[in-house]
Amino acid sequence: MAYHSMPTTLDPHKIPLAANIALADQLYDSLFVITDESEPTSLIIESWELKNETTWVFHLKHNIYFHDGTPLTTKDIIYSFDRINQVEGLEYKAFTKRWKSYERLDDYAFQIVTEKPYSSLLRNLGNIYILKYQEQLLPHDKFMEQKGYIGSGPYCLIAIEPNGDIRLIANKYYHGAAVLVKKVRITRFVEVNERLRALQEGKINLAEGLAEVNIPLLNLKNIDIIKAPTHRLLHLHLDFKDAPTTFVRDYKGNTLDHNPLRNTLVRKAISLAINRKYLVDEILQGNALIAEQYMLPNMVGYMAGIRLDEYNPELAKQLLKKAGYEQGFNLVLHGTNDRYIKDHAIVLAIAKMLNEVGIKTIPITLGRKQFFQDVQNYQYSAILIGFSPNGNIQGLLDELIHSPVPEKGKGAFNFGRYTNPQVDQLIHEAGEQFNQVKRIRTQGRAIELAMNDYALIPLYFEQAIWGQSKNSQWEFWPNHFNGTVAQDIKPK
Repeated sequence: MAYHSMPTTLDPHKIPLAANIALADQLYDSLFVITDESEPTSLIIESWELKNETTWVFHLKHNIYFHDGTPLTTKDIIYSFDRINQVEGLEYKAFTKRWKSYERLDDYAFQIVTEKPYSSLLRNLGNIYILKYQEQLLPHDKFMEQKGYIGSGPYCLIAIEPNGDIRLIANKYYHGAAVLVKKVRITRFVEVNERLRALQEGKINLAEGLAEVNIPLLNLKNIDIIKAPTHRLLHLHLDFKDAPTTFVRDYKGNTLDHNPLRNTLVRKAISLAINRKYLVDEILQGNALIAEQYMLPNMVGYMAGIRLDEYNPELAKQLLKKAGYEQGFNLVLHGTNDRYIKDHAIVLAIAKMLNEVGIKTIPITLGRKQFFQDVQNYQYSAILIGFSPNGNIQGLLDELIHSPVPEKGKGAFNFGRYTNPQVDQLIHEAGEQFNQVKRIRTQGRAIELAMNDYALIPLYFEQAIWGQSKNSQWEFWPNHFNGTVAQDIKPK
């Protein structure tokens, strides 16, 4: 299999990047998984019950074994929780911040107590992978040396080759569906043309990340194309800071004593100025779906009757005039040039559209490492970025819309610092509501308010595209999260 980006680590508690998660899904078990219906289920937990509004008790299955044949028990569960919470530099701490306590009840039962009622706990646990117990909590820099990668997932690690290729073999103790592909090599071809060439020549069986290719123009005699929509929402974050923002100036280039991006009319004007259909049809060559709101229409959290404004540059100009910016203002739009499908071209196109309504926009794109480092420090005024809620609307509201409250794990990806106390309160109420009908209704009110505020500006959902060799005996069936994992490869 050829990945577009290779995993940066085998440590499943370090950093939740897409390639890392795909590898983790092959090596380890998470406590829960989200099915195609967005409902949580588990391969390692037999049952669970809610003792009261904040106390959950979980019972493990008895037939789960690690790659070395050791039984998985609550000793391993508590070790994994302790490691996430206590070892420095592990970014998965965000997933346990709403817990008050956790404890082992016996070899196959454990308990989690949350600070407040937490209806999304099961989905939250889907982010936590279980490692085999070790006497000492394993630091990240010792993870490979001390074989921290022993999990209970469908595949075991054989080796990491000098060229970076990762070799896996089927786990003979695996408890899930039969693993049909017994040996796997994960490799990387940086350029999409290299991946296509390797497929054509039969050097690889499957390649991801073909969305940047104009498929209809290619002569793909030996390649089958597979497409699937993803949950990844590409959107603009605009700085909501109640003070001058770094990369905004007045139309003459002078420093402002206020932030125009806080004005709802300005935010709406920016949304109206963007021709999403052009972005999807022309730049992305149809390999995306226009975002009407924060979730795809078939997902829990999509609210009927809520729609984004359609492209209307003339109305955008009128709103800017009404907001006091008839002559516009100067803006710098930042984005990546190596993270999303044609991200550099998208940033340039949006900048051009904003210029056409009077917002003099300079596009700047950077490598992902520098970009995300700066974004986490709120250094930009307007950014193009992606977020994947993986079917969890409550997670999106908590992490992307709620005002940033790091100590409570809220607003971790709200890089525009949007704040509305009423929206925050509704998000809190939804998160504590176990009645599904009432929870969805409360979430809908929060979504409607946030969209009316233009908390962020949704653009489109990326589409994932794979190529597989027609001569292969195998066939790839994308999973719910569109990760490239060997357990989703079946015989033709």
